[in-house]
Amino acid sequence: MAKPATRDHLVPFPPRCTPDDDDDNSNNNANEDAGLLVKHDDNGGDEAGCRVGYGQQQQQQQQQQQQQQQPVQIHHAKPNATCSRSQTSPTQATSAVGSITPGPKTNSSGLSPLRAQASARGEQAGDLELVLLLVTRSQQGALLPPEPAYWHEFHLAPPELSELRQRLKHNRLLLDHFENDLCWDYSSEGGVLVLRLMASPLHETLQEALSYHIQKEIDCILTRAGRDVSELVAKIRSCGHSRIVLDGIHGHEDRKCPDFQLRFQGFTRPPFVAEIAYSQRTKPLSKLAKQYHVGSNGEIKTILTLNIQYPRHQDPATADAGHRAVYCLYRGTEQVNKNTPFRNTDGSPAPGTLRLTLADFIPDQVLQNASEKLRDRIGTICLDFTHEHLCELLQRAEVLQDDEVRARDSRREHKRSEAGQLPTRRKPLGWDSGTDSCDDAEGSDTSGKEETTPRPKRQHKGSDDPQYLPSSSVKATPALSSRRDLRSKPASDDDDDDEAGI
Repeated sequence: MAKPATRDHLVPFPPRCTPDDDDDNSNNNANEDAGLLVKHDDNGGDEAGCRVGYGQQQQQQQQQQQQQQQPVQIHHAKPNATCSRSQTSPTQATSAVGSITPGPKTNSSGLSPLRAQASARGEQAGDLELVLLLVTRSQQGALLPPEPAYWHEFHLAPPELSELRQRLKHNRLLLDHFENDLCWDYSSEGGVLVLRLMASPLHETLQEALSYHIQKEIDCILTRAGRDVSELVAKIRSCGHSRIVLDGIHGHEDRKCPDFQLRFQGFTRPPFVAEIAYSQRTKPLSKLAKQYHVGSNGEIKTILTLNIQYPRHQDPATADAGHRAVYCLYRGTEQVNKNTPFRNTDGSPAPGTLRLTLADFIPDQVLQNASEKLRDRIGTICLDFTHEHLCELLQRAEVLQDDEVRARDSRREHKRSEAGQLPTRRKPLGWDSGTDSCDDAEGSDTSGKEETTPRPKRQHKGSDDPQYLPSSSVKATPALSSRRDLRSKPASDDDDDDEAGI
């Protein structure tokens, strides 16, 4: 009976298990050099040991094939996770960078396709490389909606963000696009970089409508309020997605690009910001509101968040649970409205009113320097938005979103129908394949007659062909004549005499 194996080694293919009895050592050494597994026992049980090793190998190969067939989802560890080379095993080091587990084809950020493409090219799908990839695609206009998600979240420590900027400096267009054109957020506390790319019509339409109606109400206050109040209201301006620099940890700078903000003249940080999100998780929005208030040392004092708890193009089977929309209102550290629904799950508007005050748009420093009478008057001026009005704004945005989804589905269906047909290449407008090239057209004769003489066939010098034209037979012509006209012109008798004399 064979003894248990004393050593294991994975083999890429089944070894030959018929060693020669006269030369065991030579065969074993050859097998080991070839990467084969040979397990010995006292009774010459090499064959039994080989069968056991090969069976284990087949089982492991089947498991690997099953794992490769399943889509993968990469979960990143915290950016401050470190490992020691002397005390950490390779398995632990891998888990510190990122663990691979079976998951859906796309995750919540929609980054799985990008990681899969990088893995197919044999590259490491690191967050820094993916950021460079997305920035490059965005600068080149290669991002096509709705495939890329609006929020792309990455884990980059502050040194990695500095490295990203250094690598972008090699291309000034990319660096300028990243710093000035793209909307992105960065939090040094968690080392989280968020790229805001390709916002959907639903998001942009709702954001524009909300900012327009808030600004409209402020303008109405400007016309009917007194002079002292009007002077303050005239300094409130909308700044859209412009970046806000916040205080990070350990002296680092954080950055935010809110969906909507109202700034006061003379201040770099807005007292009011608004964010719109599509998810059923409210924790990220509450954390974002805290980052605004704490990172600005209280200068950003009013934060409004709208959470539309479904993507409009989701599966119709789950659409009934996705019509709910809520909002949260933060004033300083106080949460005035917590997940207040303005649209129910059946799509009907919920009763209620969103109330903002004029003091939400004026910095506390300005209010402290104002008179007590003026502060009391500002505190009584309110901006009310009924839930029915908010639902109407959301429904208008959904109509545009539905139009884009239908157009996208129509384009995909059209591509599927033409998948079996060969693509036909269109000719440029105004271009005839039978005409001469542009250079020939510019150098044509001014007489306007088309050239009908065929181009003579060039042969070696000394040919007996009567159409043979030696190079010396071509005389100087005006600059507007083309070489094609010269070659098609038959040689004259004088030219032949000159050539004969030469």
